[in-house]
Amino acid sequence: MHAAADAKSPVIQGYWGVLEVFVDTIVMCTVAAIIIVSSGVSDGNLTGAELVTAAFAAHIGKFGGIFVGVSVILFALTTILGWSYYGESCVFYLAGERESARKIYRIIYALSVGVGAMMSVEGIWELSDMFNGMMMVPNLIAVFLLSGIVIKKSV
Repeated sequence: MHAAADAKSPVIQGYWGVLEVFVDTIVMCTVAAIIIVSSGVSDGNLTGAELVTAAFAAHIGKFGGIFVGVSVILFALTTILGWSYYGESCVFYLAGERESARKIYRIIYALSVGVGAMMSVEGIWELSDMFNGMMMVPNLIAVFLLSGIVIKKSV
């Protein structure tokens, strides 16, 4: 997404990407953890979204549960749209401007979203972990090969 942004400086756009990950991973996850720990609802029976919903409801009341539910729905929708864009960009890069390749990708992606909606949560996490691990390989190779250019541009 950041590579496709119309930015004046790729370095500054990269900083925005780093900030985005920091806020999501460090700030938001820490806030959620503090709310869970301070709520007293962590008895071992609840996990994932159920635990966060119960913790927010313990602190804020009924609105806390509604807030978490709406947040999860919005997160799911934006994740589906974001990953669709990532995949379509990759197909465009690999297959060129052939519209048939993009249509095939869109059909496969829509089917995978439907299948994913019917899978167990554990199965979804296992698949996403596997595919994210597979994406790490070409990304780490690219980071290594481009590190010299990044260092020259940021200094």
